[in-house]
Amino acid sequence: MQLLQNKILLTCFIYIFSTNIFCTFCKAQPITTKTLETILIKTTHLDHALLGIDVTTINKNTLQQNTVNNLANVLMQNSSLQIRATMPGMLASISSRGSSAGHVAVMWQNININAVTNGQTDATMLPAVAFNKVQIVQNGFSTFAGGGALGACVILNNEPEKENNYSIGLGTASFARHSIHAKINFNKNNFNTNVIISRNQAKNNFSFYNTSLQNSPKQILKHGAYFQNNILANCTYETKNKSEIGLHFWLQNNKRQLPPTLTQDTSASQQYDANVKLNLSFKKQLNATTSLQANAALLTDYLQFTDSLININSNYKSTQKIVQVICTKTLQGSNSLQVGLTNNLVSANAKELGGVNNQNRLAVFANYFTKIKTTKHLLIFNTRQEFINKNTNPFSASIGYTYAMPKQYKLLINTSKNYRLPTFNDLFWYQGGNANLLPEKSINLETSLQKKWEKNKYSAQATLV
Repeated sequence: MQLLQNKILLTCFIYIFSTNIFCTFCKAQPITTKTLETILIKTTHLDHALLGIDVTTINKNTLQQNTVNNLANVLMQNSSLQIRATMPGMLASISSRGSSAGHVAVMWQNININAVTNGQTDATMLPAVAFNKVQIVQNGFSTFAGGGALGACVILNNEPEKENNYSIGLGTASFARHSIHAKINFNKNNFNTNVIISRNQAKNNFSFYNTSLQNSPKQILKHGAYFQNNILANCTYETKNKSEIGLHFWLQNNKRQLPPTLTQDTSASQQYDANVKLNLSFKKQLNATTSLQANAALLTDYLQFTDSLININSNYKSTQKIVQVICTKTLQGSNSLQVGLTNNLVSANAKELGGVNNQNRLAVFANYFTKIKTTKHLLIFNTRQEFINKNTNPFSASIGYTYAMPKQYKLLINTSKNYRLPTFNDLFWYQGGNANLLPEKSINLETSLQKKWEKNKYSAQATLV
């Protein structure tokens, strides 16, 4: 297999004038001036978007216990999502409540990382130990994730950890499955960094009864080995004026042999994936009531499929260049307004797609959060309008309501209008693509009632949807 040789250039220039917040208190005599400390607003666009939605959270402890497993195994055991996978290391698709894998968005650092070619994320390629929190929304979530979150959304988190620590983990399982990972978290003054390196591999040489053949003979699976390498690094620095700068990097390298079907004697099919994700983030408190968040990201995906028996060598390359700006304004009465825009320049190159194809995806969005009378009633309005190559796409909106009832009951109501954009395969595939395809649309309504029990250090929660 030819080695991937690709140079990635990312130039990002962010220059924002620093400001200080001053508050002057005046009396008759004398006049005094007091400088107040600037506080960085931690509320994110995601925090607002999740209001009124039943969210399943997989915590750090659960994720760190799965050193051998990828995220597909963790989701299968800790959520009601449907995971379709044949064996360890092979393709694992995520679906929810009757929707397809193309209707589930996977987010990392507020960026939709689904492949632009087929609109999916292979959950096998997501190592569980790489994240310290995973949130699952089993509802339409297009106002936040954009086109693709028609049925559900999986949100991967790498939240900064305050303590300094390191760990090395080894794991082994059946079918010659082995894993190793190393993690380090360093925190000093206003600087925080964590780095995770992992490798998973397996031979997948298990025995099975082949029911497609006469007398169902017992056979050994051949040509099913795989390996996966991941390097994920997150660095954040808080400046003296309470601004926050972050650099997030994720490198994935995956190779797997594709075993023969039940009616084949042998196989020479192989798939090689190499993905790079780079995100530069910035947060700034402009004044006492206004904050700014900005992201500049580059995503590159490369896939090579080869089969020497039938002389196939297919290569797929895609890039996404993303810029996102969000402004949050705190209003009177604990209300707040967020407005923002995202521009994503997408490019994909494959002979099966007719060569190079480009799209420019521009989205403007806003949400308004309010507390009704008391903090027991929370209401959020979300809107999003997307433009593809200057063409208007379906308008997306949602309303979320949360009511904190007595005796630790909580009522959640969410209704939303969602959409899914056609993938590049849908539009340009030479054996059936249709460049005139329109986005899919849906209307979602979810109502859930939660009950929480707490005693000493133990807690439990039940949800009726």
